[in-house]
Amino acid sequence: MIPPCLPTFLSAVLLCAATAADPALVPPAAEGADGTAVRVLIETMVIDRRGTWSAGTDQADLVPGAAGVLTKSITLEARDGRRTKEPIEVTARLVPGVAEPGGPACSLALSIETRAAAAKPGKTHAAGAAPAGAAARPLGSVSSTFALADGEERLVDAYVSPKTGSKVAFRVRCGEARHDEDDRHEMVSIDLEVERRVEGEAPSIIGDQRLVALLGREVSATVSDHTTLAAAGGEDEPARYRRERLDLTLSPVVTVAGKLQIEVRVDGEVATVGATGAAASHPIRKTEVFLVGPLEPRSFEIVLPGSAAEGWTDLHFLVQIRARF
Repeated sequence: MIPPCLPTFLSAVLLCAATAADPALVPPAAEGADGTAVRVLIETMVIDRRGTWSAGTDQADLVPGAAGVLTKSITLEARDGRRTKEPIEVTARLVPGVAEPGGPACSLALSIETRAAAAKPGKTHAAGAAPAGAAARPLGSVSSTFALADGEERLVDAYVSPKTGSKVAFRVRCGEARHDEDDRHEMVSIDLEVERRVEGEAPSIIGDQRLVALLGREVSATVSDHTTLAAAGGEDEPARYRRERLDLTLSPVVTVAGKLQIEVRVDGEVATVGATGAAASHPIRKTEVFLVGPLEPRSFEIVLPGSAAEGWTDLHFLVQIRARF
């Protein structure tokens, strides 16, 4: 495995919700700014006297901008009569970028450095050999940047030995990072707040709930409200009202490098209803994905234009979440 990037799970702790007066209320995040966590798999392939063989497959979940490091110790064997051996250490550093929606599953910057394996402690040294404990000698380095679709593979040459004629390559794949079902069932506490802002009306909190979900599972909440509107033709006309309903589904997907990936999906409707029961409907469909730290607030906005004929315009729902994991 790639130790610095293994998921770390923390115990769930209940969290106090924000209020309308909370100075920590944050503006909406830029769409797609966080990106999503990716699962990277690397198989180390070796070609030497023994033929083509695998030195093992390693995997890790990584978040955009954070590096994962893989180090492999391999002893290469030449095809010569003496079966010359060359112990090496290959270190790969991977940094995923932010994948665009609808684009490749991941984009990776990969840098590889190969060094001679450090000398083992001993009483004597051959003539010209490095003393025990000396720093490993660099043999070469390569860098590559590429994008992969889900399930696509890329074979990247890591090292070609001038001493033994052997070769080391990395077979790289990537896909969506998800919580493994055989892992421990960790709880995530999520505070959800929905604030409504409408032109000509005072801002108000219409939803303020604390939810608890299992990591890798989803949890749902419904926020609904209605507001009486001025009559269309004056005081003698029947009253109208605005009906609001938001069905929210929150999915804490995976924890990676101290971050939680959480998906927030909103389905719903805002309708203007008159005395006849006829409604002017505005459907709501929106999904956002965030990578957040514990207690880090994130928000996004849903904007509906409305119309003067309906009695309201410029309706905004500000959805904010905070999580402890």
